[in-house]
Amino acid sequence: MRICMLSDWYYPIVAGSELFVQKVAENLVKKNFEVHVITRRNKPLSKHAKINNVNVCRIHYVSKPSWLYFITYYIKSVIKGVKLNKKSGIDVIHGHLAISGGVAGYLLKKILRKPLIITVQGGDLLDYSEGSRFLDPITHLFLRIIMRNADLITAVSRYTKNRARDLGGKNVIIVPNGVEFNEFHAPASKEKIIEDKKFSPAIITTSRLTKKNGIDTIIRAIYDLKEKYPKIGALIIGAGEEESNLKKLTAELGLNDKIIFHGYVKHSELLNHYRNADIFVRPSLNEGFGISFIEAMASGLPAIGTNVGGIIDIITHGKNGFLCKPNDPKCVARYIEKIYSSEKIRSEIIKNGTETAKKYSWELITEKIAKAYKKVIYNLRKY
Repeated sequence: MRICMLSDWYYPIVAGSELFVQKVAENLVKKNFEVHVITRRNKPLSKHAKINNVNVCRIHYVSKPSWLYFITYYIKSVIKGVKLNKKSGIDVIHGHLAISGGVAGYLLKKILRKPLIITVQGGDLLDYSEGSRFLDPITHLFLRIIMRNADLITAVSRYTKNRARDLGGKNVIIVPNGVEFNEFHAPASKEKIIEDKKFSPAIITTSRLTKKNGIDTIIRAIYDLKEKYPKIGALIIGAGEEESNLKKLTAELGLNDKIIFHGYVKHSELLNHYRNADIFVRPSLNEGFGISFIEAMASGLPAIGTNVGGIIDIITHGKNGFLCKPNDPKCVARYIEKIYSSEKIRSEIIKNGTETAKKYSWELITEKIAKAYKKVIYNLRKY
């Protein structure tokens, strides 16, 4: 079976959704699928590559203004898809992220009359924003059109599934993001990639530095605990438009010696950072899924999140982690203290979190995607 995937980016440019594309594509190849990924090109990356037996085609795009980016991305993706179908034949079109790969996939479906699957992650459905949006009324219109016309939609959580249905999606199933459990559960490298841990308790968070990820709540929680735990501190991994505001807040609260802004870190290097921490915290205001929670659990860290979006699919409060309301630093501080002060509670949370992480292996996720492909092809042949 030949699959044409459409994605904003692909390895070696990796974030949450791109990691999903990469891992699913590579595991599909192991199941004897032929996978072609059409994605954007950044120099000096080549136009064509074969990465772990996945065929990658990179297209040139115009980055600014945003409306021109979308137009060039859609047109060039469709042209490449048509050429690919003429050369090799396509059985299924798989668009990743609704407003980018989803729209390009919809246009390609209309031309080739091939079944279309769209994977949605949350932010691409406009339930929150991590950046500017291109003409929101037009974006909403595009979303409703492609949601109604997709043969199947895979959503990463119950929350995202309901959002896709609200936008007109009819056939929506849940296929969450995954984790390389053995990779994150392996012993950390002897070579430290950050300074030796100097905080106790040491808090870690990994995310884009945007308002929706609630990093300011972590900083305020550290402030609330600093008298009782003089050595407490946090490592903040990630970059984004809120970085200057977060650094300003840190300085205003007198926490410059307790908060480390580490910046962007390659996904392959996260393990060592997790192993230098005691507790993972991500108090998001909204979240489509939250793969960082799974990775932290696989690494043996207790996790604190918020009772929003897809996080509630992962964390069962009091069993494998703790949940707070958004914008509640006192709640976050309370559960940091509860985990840190009780080895019994900490061990139980870690044990249950590890079992949770095992359920999100990429092998299981890929099997669900493979079944989805077979389903849409079967349904197409019925008519």
